[in-house]
Amino acid sequence: MNDELSNRCLVENEMLTRANNTKAGKVLGAMSITIKSVLFSCECSQKTCLERVKLSIATYTKLHRQANRFVIKPGHETAAIESVELREPKYWVVQNYSLTPDSSK
Repeated sequence: MNDELSNRCLVENEMLTRANNTKAGKVLGAMSITIKSVLFSCECSQKTCLERVKLSIATYTKLHRQANRFVIKPGHETAAIESVELREPKYWVVQNYSLTPDSSK
């Protein structure tokens, strides 16, 4: 597998996890109960990652204002496709090189 195809697969893994997290956040946000935080799946590029990131729905939504940003566990970045933009003790935010901030994927 060439590097370009391999990198595209890594990006697709991130986007799939993010889509699932976004759906879960919308469902939970629409419920009539107050939810302080949610365990979102790590949005790293590794297909087998089962790590979780605990965030409020509001924080998760704020961190995803740009479509090329993903929330991951610290140390889960893939330098070939992204750079770390924000480092918090329990999560990092990475920015993907191949997606634009307003990507609609």
